[in-house]
Amino acid sequence: MTQTLTSDSENGSTAGTACDICLYLEQILNGSIVEKTYDNTLLNPLKCTDHNALLDYIRTHFSSRQRKQKLAGLIERDDQRWGWVFGREHGGTPWVTGLDIARPELQRYQLLHQPRDIHSEKMNSMCISTIHPSWIDLQVARKWLHKCVTEHASKCKRPPGLKHVSPAWLIDTKDDRLVPGDGIVDFVALSYRWGSNKHQKMELAIFERMVSPEGLAVARHAGLLTPTVKHAIQTVREIGERYLWIDAICLASDNKEMMIEQLQLMGAIYASAKLAIVALEGDSTTGLAGTPDLPRVLNNSLKWKNGSRILVRNPPALSVTDVDASEYFKRGWTFQEYTLSQRRLIFANQQIHWTCSSCYWHEDLPDVDEGLDMTGYLSRRLGVAKHTQFRNILAGFPDIKELNNLINEYNNRELSYTEDAFPGIVGLLNYVGIAFRGGFLFGLPKASFDAALMWGCFFKDGEEFKLQRLGLHRRKSSGSGDSILPNAALPSWSWIGWKGSNIDILQDETKYLLTELQLAKSRDKPVPRIMAVPKLSCSAAITIPITQWFGHKSIDWDIKEPITPSLKDPYVAPASFDATIWRRTKFDPNLHSPRKGAIPPWGITGEYVYEHVDFPGQFYWQPPPDHQIMREHESPNYLESQYISCPTQRLQLAAVLQMEDACGVEVKIRTQLRLCNKHGKVCGWLQIQDENDLAEFKAAGNFKRSSSTDPFLTRDERSQVMRSNREHVLELVAVCLRKFPVRDYEGTLLLTYRDFYGVLWVKWVDGIAYRHGCGYVKKEMWDEQEPEDINLILG
Repeated sequence: MTQTLTSDSENGSTAGTACDICLYLEQILNGSIVEKTYDNTLLNPLKCTDHNALLDYIRTHFSSRQRKQKLAGLIERDDQRWGWVFGREHGGTPWVTGLDIARPELQRYQLLHQPRDIHSEKMNSMCISTIHPSWIDLQVARKWLHKCVTEHASKCKRPPGLKHVSPAWLIDTKDDRLVPGDGIVDFVALSYRWGSNKHQKMELAIFERMVSPEGLAVARHAGLLTPTVKHAIQTVREIGERYLWIDAICLASDNKEMMIEQLQLMGAIYASAKLAIVALEGDSTTGLAGTPDLPRVLNNSLKWKNGSRILVRNPPALSVTDVDASEYFKRGWTFQEYTLSQRRLIFANQQIHWTCSSCYWHEDLPDVDEGLDMTGYLSRRLGVAKHTQFRNILAGFPDIKELNNLINEYNNRELSYTEDAFPGIVGLLNYVGIAFRGGFLFGLPKASFDAALMWGCFFKDGEEFKLQRLGLHRRKSSGSGDSILPNAALPSWSWIGWKGSNIDILQDETKYLLTELQLAKSRDKPVPRIMAVPKLSCSAAITIPITQWFGHKSIDWDIKEPITPSLKDPYVAPASFDATIWRRTKFDPNLHSPRKGAIPPWGITGEYVYEHVDFPGQFYWQPPPDHQIMREHESPNYLESQYISCPTQRLQLAAVLQMEDACGVEVKIRTQLRLCNKHGKVCGWLQIQDENDLAEFKAAGNFKRSSSTDPFLTRDERSQVMRSNREHVLELVAVCLRKFPVRDYEGTLLLTYRDFYGVLWVKWVDGIAYRHGCGYVKKEMWDEQEPEDINLILG
């Protein structure tokens, strides 16, 4: 129940005072299970210094976060007038949140009581924290590690079948020296930011001297042991481990051969590490606050009554999508380091935190497991961690939504050298490639390469029907020539060549509708808990290959290797299925059809429907494919094909800027341009990824059509097309055929598909075509315009 304080303006009195606030805070800290609302206009913080500091801290923190959200375009306004809600659920942690008129609850801040004597209270209380004001107790971290290793079994271990990789060299923190890593299974890895400071780099001569006993003294004298490195070494000793991998120490920068080899294995190194120490605050020169010789400052610990304090919990943001994320999450190379680590000991916000596949622990409540299923502000802050979870992929299912989440979490991060866009994620792609037959080529799944080439980006609606972009821009070479890694290429045909967090790959493809599923155990086999394989509908698109693609590692076009197989029907009904978990029955429209007109997707006979034994009443046109058998990483072929080629057709069409989504129903992508033939007839639509390309079309005029379904333009629009035929003619190349289901105006599925060619807008430079946009052209209208046969080379 919620109680609200009100003012009695007629009597000139206030029903709630500052002391009421303090009394109520004491009640929820002492275990009362109540909730109460206070209007901000009734609070006069100057009258009570006890709770003034607490509310000022929360107000300042919240206002700062709102300013960041407004700058990022996530909210439209700052909330100026808002009140407070204090509460505590049964068995939970006390909390306070802001209350706004427009939004019922803004954000929760959990509160912990810090008694005067930190040793006088039980550690496992949900409202008592005994965290030390200056020093981290690393024995807490040691306990977390032991508990995870001994109790979490396979949940927090490397998936079976994935090969363990030991680094070439490791720091032996017991003997203070470098030792060969071969044969050492248990080691810790440090993940941190180097920072902008140009500290001393490892030289081969120093590296060779560090192999001798007490060899770290050499690095210490050379200035190689930065504060963060020194504190990481101390941490490893304190938690009972011995070996540590740090790139700045374990790699000799002038040993190019070893450097290249180890950098290419970085993803595998972090995936193989027993634990990753993650330093979110500062860079290599900052150190790990709370470790010996660097006391921490808990600004969120505020004075309370009788010498005690109140700690306002401040969990770290764990995704670049959070406006409060540290610089660590804005850097490209740290993504696969963090994502691939099995266990993480995180130094952030002046505390230590722990994440693994099973638990989320914090130093301020070290015995309380706060997993990702929590409610309230803490869960929302942690909820962004879903971008770095890919449990279905690790179980062998090609979950495209998880893949998209990974791509979009990475692709807007900063890189010192833009050419590192692919090397910075290739380790992760190799890792998740276990679920995708054939793996990836520059981030696109080879098994559905034709459809993957039609990747697009998201839009958001703006004012006056304008489609506003969230930001996607062509990556360009830094020109520095400093990248020593292979595959430092930026192909325009892959999302690798574009910077932005709005990439959409294969989301509407029928064969990849295994998305948003959670895995459950049934008869010792992983099965989808929520299966989005084609049900009794056909809302998804189907891609039909029209050509065979080849890859080229250089501009020697005679040397090529096939990417896609010879043309064949990719959609075949399953010849067999697991009868222990699937029931197959004849399709009966009266029993199985959820709505009028349900038809099987193209390529499926529809003779049978399938029902999973664990999910009765849910019928599917076919069972999902068996999950992939986990396999060991093969020795990666590090030289990728940055050029691709195929025999295809091209066509030139006029382009006219559009002001609204004129094709969402037909081809399901948001577009900015209409494609028209010389007679002014609309034959397709195009999406442009880069705003710089879109600017050149503004001269074509901004107009709004009277009917988005009318295939012809108005007289004024046709005159613009004639001008566009002279000024804005685009060269389009066909890359695949896509079939989209047709609906009537009531949404009923009809018994037909509409065929479109998936096309790319390209511009040629020195005989190589570069992608500038993607879209669709109606097949019959493409064919009737006599397209030209060409040999396409994309770079």
